[in-house]
Amino acid sequence: MLAAGAGLLAGLAGCGGLVGREEDDGISRITDDETPYPESQPDAGQTTTPPGRLAGDRLTGSVPTFQYDRRNTGSTDASGPEGTPSPVGLAEVPGAIRSPPVVAGGVAYLGGLWGALVAIDTGSGEVLWSQSGRRREYSGVRETPAVAGERVYHATWWGSVVARTRDGELLWTFTADEPQFDPDDEGYPMYGTDPVVADGRVYVSRGDGLFAVDARDGTQRWKIPVRRGGIGAPAAADGRVLYTRSGGSLVAADAASGEPLWAYDTDDGTRQRAVTVGDSLVYAVMRDPDAVPPEADDEGSPVTAAAVDAESGEERWTFEAGAVAGASAALADGTLYLPGGRGTLYAVDAASGAERWRRDLGGRLPFAPVVADGVVHVVVEPERTTEGAPGPATLQAVGPDGERRWSVALQFPPETAPVVLDGHVLVAADRRMAVYG
Repeated sequence: MLAAGAGLLAGLAGCGGLVGREEDDGISRITDDETPYPESQPDAGQTTTPPGRLAGDRLTGSVPTFQYDRRNTGSTDASGPEGTPSPVGLAEVPGAIRSPPVVAGGVAYLGGLWGALVAIDTGSGEVLWSQSGRRREYSGVRETPAVAGERVYHATWWGSVVARTRDGELLWTFTADEPQFDPDDEGYPMYGTDPVVADGRVYVSRGDGLFAVDARDGTQRWKIPVRRGGIGAPAAADGRVLYTRSGGSLVAADAASGEPLWAYDTDDGTRQRAVTVGDSLVYAVMRDPDAVPPEADDEGSPVTAAAVDAESGEERWTFEAGAVAGASAALADGTLYLPGGRGTLYAVDAASGAERWRRDLGGRLPFAPVVADGVVHVVVEPERTTEGAPGPATLQAVGPDGERRWSVALQFPPETAPVVLDGHVLVAADRRMAVYG
């Protein structure tokens, strides 16, 4: 375990307890007492002291890829903190971080917006190496890297795929052609998504298609073109590559050849998110920008989660919720967890689509939830108001029954989803990576 750093944040208290459930049509709406949100927010005028650098044993767990695995489930058997965590260390990171870290062999790998790929020792907090520059292999490591074997793979803002050794040595760079530019974004390129490594291939999307690249030498194996829009982070399972496509489609293709197997089309959704794959069903979350139910406001629009048969692509169920943030779902123990843009966490039966419970966490849920040993870990940002500055973002843990286990104020506004392993939670933002345990 990581040893506690000097000078923990002052004023972090425990969370409020569950006091009631409002039953309506079989759906549990979890409520708290009137304890002001967030419970762990420091008192007015109280100062905080940042923890020291990481100083302890290396983390032994593994988070090798985006959403924890090739199926994008966002779940792990590893345990998070047993009680309300405290900050135990802080690592300074060169470059503005915009992706959750992946961890392997005691080293955390993070991608930076302006081109840096950084490796950090999870015991000492030392930056082992950092690669950056202006060439295409460096140009904006905006998405989550992937570790497979002794290699680290990442996509760049300009659509390249790069392979390195775990010591940072460049092995190959793949660039199919000139990047596609977004005509609605002042000439910025339509960057690639989080890479997935499976069956000796790296699957990654960019603005004009989904690519399969040989993991050994970086040669292109196939490409599925897309006329306009984008593709969500792909998943790989059972000889298939699955992805969502802008416009409301969920697509399955043969992983070896790229040949399409089936496509599920819906009238809902123009914003693509990562697809999530279960044992026999595939789940996609898509947003309808036109319909505005009472739950939504001017900054949000409703979501439709769909489950389709993995073999045939036939629809099994759909679930409609209120405004949902631009984040993926998590799947664990037969439950699909959907993050609400206005602070509602939904728990849906993965087999039937029936709502099990919903929980208002008191703010926006900007990132995908992470489920560790059955407990959901989620970042909650306070709602912006016209009266004064918002309070700090919080890291919260919710049990499989919807009961909030704990809530802790974060030192700085996070830019990524949390990563849970070895009884600790890693949170990255800007030029820092904090560890709570």
